Formats: sequence, structure tokens, C-alpha cells
Amino acid sequence: MMKDREENRFEIHFVKGSAMALRHLVDWETGVNYLFSDFGGFTPLYNADGTLVVTKKKDEALEH
Repeated sequence: MMKDREENRFEIHFVKGSAMALRHLVDWETGVNYLFSDFGGFTPLYNADGTLVVTKKKDEALEH
């Protein structure tokens, strides 16, 4: 049986207004944010300075 934390490792948000079925994912184990496309694309999100977009606490996640 998986721990509750493992079951909720990823939080997924649909990106509104996107014609490509884009999703914003947050990995709660690492805090890293990703952009995922149903057409096969998957990439981490980066800040303007080239560092990864990291969400430190679940309540700090972007609301979409």
C-alpha cells in the first residue's frame, strides 16, 4: 500500500485557454514544476534567470 504522500506526489492543473491540451504539474516531492502536453511534450518550467520553478509548499501552488 502506498503512503498518502506518494499517492499525492503530483498535482495537475489544466492550462486555461490552451488549444494544445497543456497541463501544469507540480511534483510535491521535489517542488519542481513541469509543463506537459497530451501530444507528447514534457518539460520543466524555468525562471527568467534559468533556474527551475520550484514550489516549496503545497499552499503556494499556482491556482489555475
